[in-house]
Amino acid sequence: MTELQIYILLLVLCVLYINTGFSFLISPKNGVNDQNLLIIEQLTVHSSKPKNYRFPANEYSSFGYGINGIITNDKASFSYEFPFIDNRNVTFKSEITTSQMSDVVSHFGAHSSYFAKVDAEHFGLQSTDEDFLNRNMNKDGFFFRSFERYEFGVDYNQIIKHSKELSRQIGAFIIEQLGSNDSYDNRVLAALNFVQYIPYGQPHFDAGEYTYFGVSVPHESFVISYSDCDSKSVMLCGILQELIVDAHLNLIMVYCTVGEEHHMIVGVHGLRIEGKTHEHNGRSYLLLETTTPLSIAEQQQINFENIHVFNLTYNA
Repeated sequence: MTELQIYILLLVLCVLYINTGFSFLISPKNGVNDQNLLIIEQLTVHSSKPKNYRFPANEYSSFGYGINGIITNDKASFSYEFPFIDNRNVTFKSEITTSQMSDVVSHFGAHSSYFAKVDAEHFGLQSTDEDFLNRNMNKDGFFFRSFERYEFGVDYNQIIKHSKELSRQIGAFIIEQLGSNDSYDNRVLAALNFVQYIPYGQPHFDAGEYTYFGVSVPHESFVISYSDCDSKSVMLCGILQELIVDAHLNLIMVYCTVGEEHHMIVGVHGLRIEGKTHEHNGRSYLLLETTTPLSIAEQQQINFENIHVFNLTYNA
């Protein structure tokens, strides 16, 4: 290669970097940091369920913040700087071992014999045998009760249960950072900030004979540094279960639609904040959008329709 050719190549790379954000650390397919992908693949090396973390994340969007990690042998260290509720940036740090991560992700995943993709955008039951579905689906983070709508699907309570260690770390960090400003409202708003500023992206981890319904468990959302509405909502609920009293009464996950799109958000009871609410079992829940950094006032412009509640249980 001549000096002129080398000069032209460098010029092209500079133009790409300036105009598109291209870099050697960022995947041009989906914006996800390749280092995060390498780390999660190494941390899940002992998982009992196969996952394809290299499938591009649909609709990836970053809000200027992300989670960075460094792996050494069988342990990874992570750092996440995000805006706190008092207009300062704070940095949450955590360590996750290969054994911890592999164990957590091994608890979630449905075998294709009972639940799998129907087409590019839809999932469904693969059997009409209720006994078979009861025996096999009520484990690994999924559930089956009947063929009725909302009577089968992801068991978010199980996902929260197996992610408690990370949720407790985040909850303790939030309380420490709040200091003298600690309150019920501020705990919820700080946890919401933590989740909202994680980049958005729709995960597709299906591999081999297992499907994951486009859900990343909180450990995955954190390590890979992106997730979507249901993944972010279950992460927020896990954190809030460590922060608020009577979480089984004061916290709900909400299926809904926005326009024609299926969506998931979180409802919290007892907040002294004005906003859109939903009445459930005699309680009023403030509806919280988890996917993108929006104030409560901005969230009031969203029209949440066709609401169905997924009740959460608290496992101390």
